[in-house]
Amino acid sequence: MSRSTLSPFDDALAQADKVITDVMMSVYVINGKEYKAVLDETPKVMSGNYSEDYLINGTARTLTLFRSSGYKPKLGDIITTTTTEYVVRGFSFEDGKIVLQLE
Repeated sequence: MSRSTLSPFDDALAQADKVITDVMMSVYVINGKEYKAVLDETPKVMSGNYSEDYLINGTARTLTLFRSSGYKPKLGDIITTTTTEYVVRGFSFEDGKIVLQLE
């Protein structure tokens, strides 16, 4: 049995990341390659400055995956599922994760 070179805390985080990957993430195809990620859809409502007569309803969609996945985000990347296609319109890096803004 080999000993881990990680601290107990880092080892626990790695185990938690594995559980998240195995249980919570689904497979998405980005430019023809499969990655595990989590899709989040949040309703968004915007109104004009002067009147609520100008309400715009929509949905903000993000796809989050671990940086360790090896994916290198680029604007315009195509993400597909069995039923839907998305386009990457923005991205950020947060705490070891890649967060893609989708359209």
